[in-house]
Formats: sequence, structure tokens, C-alpha cells
Amino acid sequence: MKMTNSLRRFCLRCVITCTVICTTSALAKAQDCSTPSDLSAVSDAPGTVTLQWATEDSPDSGASQWILVVGGSGLTCDNAATAGVASFYIQPEDPDLLVANGQFRYTFSAAEAGLVCNTSYRFVLSRACAFMVTDESESNSSDCVAAETTFKIPSSPFAVDVTTVADPTCLEGDGAGSRVRVAITDGSCCAGRYAVAIRAVESGLVVARRDNGGAGFSAAQGPVEFADLPAGDYHAIVENLAECDFPDSFSGTLEQPFTIAAPVAEPPAEIVLYEFFGRELGTSATGPVDLTPDGPLVLPPGSCSMTMRYYFVAESECQGQLCAPDAFTLAEQDPNVSLTTSGDCTYLLTVKWVP
Repeated sequence: MKMTNSLRRFCLRCVITCTVICTTSALAKAQDCSTPSDLSAVSDAPGTVTLQWATEDSPDSGASQWILVVGGSGLTCDNAATAGVASFYIQPEDPDLLVANGQFRYTFSAAEAGLVCNTSYRFVLSRACAFMVTDESESNSSDCVAAETTFKIPSSPFAVDVTTVADPTCLEGDGAGSRVRVAITDGSCCAGRYAVAIRAVESGLVVARRDNGGAGFSAAQGPVEFADLPAGDYHAIVENLAECDFPDSFSGTLEQPFTIAAPVAEPPAEIVLYEFFGRELGTSATGPVDLTPDGPLVLPPGSCSMTMRYYFVAESECQGQLCAPDAFTLAEQDPNVSLTTSGDCTYLLTVKWVP
């Protein structure tokens, strides 16, 4: 049986009161030490339990100590010494003991007491109104009382947190550049393995899913990421594939809504410039491009003119290559400069120099 620290500090009292718990015939109810009643448990917070009871006299009358034993569903006052899982010797000044509305309420951590989530427990209780007695038959302690109903420590479901790590870079298309991270925290009573799906709100379709080949991912493996989702509203659907005994109200699946914001503007296209024979000369941002050579052009001997040809193409991160026939035009008209397109997204710039 697990003892709390407060119980160890009062080991002498434990020896005296243990007989009180184990042998109900040895408990004689004194007139000024009424037996507790209305024993019940309130397990409304995951990982904790609150036990409550009442007395015939005012809870504020006298400084009573309480001897509380928690055990399995078959716990009784007769077998508390052997069937108990945790024992508490509760002092009046214990900060975990509250008195309100004529009732005593004692709250403790299930893990620290050695209790397991979703397991049925019962508790027995007696009231010690005097510690040192000379005659056991005159012990100033109440009768031991067992709670009529059992209780369970509730488990909390796992938690899901969705973070947009990077917004998409394109207004339309496949959402290049977006990244969404789905992080999972295990519930208080069960370490699960999870499958994660992303469902678009507008279409209702699942657009992405990760389940590790049906085996699922554990929370310890870290978050699951999804890339290239376009702007829109989604639900991250996380299913626990492990056999966890969650509360009846929890189905084992959580949905977390999230939104991927549309980019304010798409990145500009880049113009890639090539020599006539295909060597790339460089890139520049969209806008006027000055292809005029620096300095005077030296013509080969005997020639009367020289023609230089360039190929260039506009490449957009969102739209790929820009193939519209009028995507580029000459800023100034010159009879010695011509711009033509071959229809395969490339343009031929011809510059003729005449001496």
C-alpha cells in the first residue's frame, strides 16, 4: 500500500489507527466524534481525484484528523490493510483538504498515489478525534465507513496543435511553398499512435494523409508536416490508432480547424537570358531589360554589319514559363533590332550593328 509523506510523519499514529481501520469491531463511536457520511468521489479533472464526505456535527467544530484508504472496487473496512492501494492520514491544516458547504473535500494526484487511469476504485474513511488512548475499547475514533460507489480517474484526450510554418507563395495553383505542422500531445492516460489527414472545408475532400503505412505515428516522433497546400480553410483530422480506454464521450478522433492565408502578391517572374548557342548569361527581375552591350562594338575586318542573337524566357515560380506571344515587347522601335518568338516560350532578340 502506498503511503503519503504526511502518513510517514505520523507513523506512531498510523500504528494506532491501523487497528481502527482493519477491525471495525474495535471502533467505538464516541459521542463527540461522529461517523462520516455521504462519501463520494468527484473525478472532474484528468489525473486527479477529489473525495468528499460530511459529518453530523459542523465541519468546523474541532480539529479532526481523517484516516483514508483507497483500493480496488472490492475494498472494505475489513480488508483495508491488505487491499488498500494508497493511504492518507489527513491533518486539519492540510492544504489539499477544503471545507465548504458543510462538506470536506480532499484532492490528490492520481499518479503520486499510484492510481491508474480508468480503473475502478473505492475508498474507506474513519475519523480520528484523539490520538493517544490507554484503552482500545475507549478509542475516540469514529466507525469506519466505505463509499457505496466506485470512481475512476478520468483521462484527457490527446491534444492537437496546427501551425502554419510557411504560407503559400502563389495566389493559384498547387500552393508551392506552404508548410503546415501538426503536433500531437498524448492524453493523460494513454500514449497513442496517430493517423493525420487534412480535409478541405470547401470540397469536403481529404487532400492529404499520413498514417505511416497504417502503423501510425507516436507523439514522441514529433510533429507531422504537410507541404504545398493552397490557401483555404482546412481541418486536421487526427485519429488515435492505439487501443486506449478513453472516456465514453470521446470517440478517439479530434478535428482541429486551421486556415492557410492567401499571399498578398506572387513573386515576380525572372527573365533568363541565353546566348544563341544556349549558354545562360544570367537572370533579372521582371521589368525593362537593357541588352545594349557596354562600350563600342568592334566589327570584324571586312564586315559591314554584325548580328547578335539572344534567347530568353520568363520563368515564374507560380506559373512556370510564360508562353504568351506578347509577353515581351521592345521598349523602343529600332530598324536594326527585332524581337520574334518561336512559340516554345522562348524569344529571339536580333541586334544588327551597321558601321
